[in-house]
Amino acid sequence: MKKITLAIIAIIAISISSQAQNIDTVWFKSHPIDGLASDFIKLLESDGFIKGQPTHTKTVSLKGNVSGIDSCLVFVTPAENTGKVYYLTIHFPVVNNWTDIRNQYLIIKDALISKYGPCMSSNEGFLGSYSEGEEMKALSEDKVHYTSMWGKDMNITLTISKSKSIRLRYKNVANEKESLRITREKLAKDL
Repeated sequence: MKKITLAIIAIIAISISSQAQNIDTVWFKSHPIDGLASDFIKLLESDGFIKGQPTHTKTVSLKGNVSGIDSCLVFVTPAENTGKVYYLTIHFPVVNNWTDIRNQYLIIKDALISKYGPCMSSNEGFLGSYSEGEEMKALSEDKVHYTSMWGKDMNITLTISKSKSIRLRYKNVANEKESLRITREKLAKDL
């Protein structure tokens, strides 16, 4: 648990450095989450990540070490019209104990707060009533809502997922806006 705790604290080092809540550029493994998704994937492969099975979407999955934690799944999703990185999502390995998964979430959250300031939004609780010891049952029933978000456009989202793992998602808002602009231009031209 100590190794996991230290590794999770270290994940913040792969994060972004910018003003609190005005987060324009996001970083992972010292690479800006920007440019063509195919180029970004090559950078991750050069860092030792291994491409996974193809997905039914344009999202590419990779597996590797994130801040000392092995077997993390990293998903790179390109923007529709540009092929530029839109989302980078990290799924940490499954944890089968409520205390451990909640502690991982809180450690990452505290580190993000230290770096970016207070969350723009945070929801931490259960739907319905659950007794102590039934938290993992509630999680499997999608009755646990632990989510924190940073950035005016919610470009960083931390969640305890139903799959019993921590999910950390970075969104490149500039690439999203560029893709939407191109979509609007295409629609205006066609209509």
